[in-house]
Amino acid sequence: MTATVAAPAAETRTAPGTTTAPFRLYADPLALPLRPGEQYRFAVDLSRCIGCHACEVACAEQNDLPAGVYWRKVGDVEGGEFPHTARLHVSTACNHCLEPACMHGCPTLAYSKGADGIVVHDAQACVGCGYCTWNCPYDVPVIDPVCRIATKCDMCKPRLDTGDLPACVESCPTGAIALEIVDVASWRADHAAAEGPGLPPSGLTLSTTRIAVPAQAPR
Repeated sequence: MTATVAAPAAETRTAPGTTTAPFRLYADPLALPLRPGEQYRFAVDLSRCIGCHACEVACAEQNDLPAGVYWRKVGDVEGGEFPHTARLHVSTACNHCLEPACMHGCPTLAYSKGADGIVVHDAQACVGCGYCTWNCPYDVPVIDPVCRIATKCDMCKPRLDTGDLPACVESCPTGAIALEIVDVASWRADHAAAEGPGLPPSGLTLSTTRIAVPAQAPR
């Protein structure tokens, strides 16, 4: 006998700090398919990140990255005045922007943005010119020293297509990284929740990564 499991209902919320950008938590790509006008995006909760670098390691292993090449990076931001100081860990990867600078600046059209919102890179079309590494304000594309072409995070699209979460999301021990579904039009109108300490202004490329910033964040 075959058991049938009902797909869970999508959970709709409003992004902190905004009233116009609803998103849906993304727990299972097969249970929560995209609706017209939606795309996938990352969310990072800075109050949960402990700087363990598990996401970096999982990403590198999943994508067989050579030493020194990182598609996801964990950094630190510090600020304040003694005794009121704060330090936060920030995990960053490709933001799968609504207006990706890497794609717009590529002379060989090696980048494309799919219907699911994921910005993907075509290794066969890339000539390794490095223009994308200059154009992206988030320093996301990196040149692979072995292949001598640009590479970047693809949100673990092969995993998504088979119903699995990205390696970074699945490996995070504190749940600091999540995958969500966001309404593109609403996010384009109000993307304030993409702002974070130490990050470029989200309006440059309309970054879709939602950053949950605690009240004690460095200024």
